Amino acid sequence: ILPWGWADNLLKVFIKIPMMLPVAGIAYELIRLSGKYHNNPLLRPVIWPGLWLQRLTTREPDDAMLEVALASLRRTLWREAHLDDPSTTEGVLFKDLSEVPEA
Repeated sequence: ILPWGWADNLLKVFIKIPMMLPVAGIAYELIRLSGKYHNNPLLRPVIWPGLWLQRLTTREPDDAMLEVALASLRRTLWREAHLDDPSTTEGVLFKDLSEVPEA
């Protein structure tokens, strides 16, 4: 009788790892078909869980996220306009977003 550690390793090597290829292949084909025939009523139940998950995990950015994105964009545009060598790795630290220069 093998100890549980060995049995688990054998299970992984001889069952789980070889099963990854067919499972990945089937998943790939389902994704490919669902993209190609997204209006087909027979494939909609296959597509719905992915769309529901996407709806749960994707949302509009709030004001703080937009403020950070705009500050980053402003800093990048300023740097490209004012620095001779854009490959400079010198960092600039701002205390708050009011110090970020306009483009």
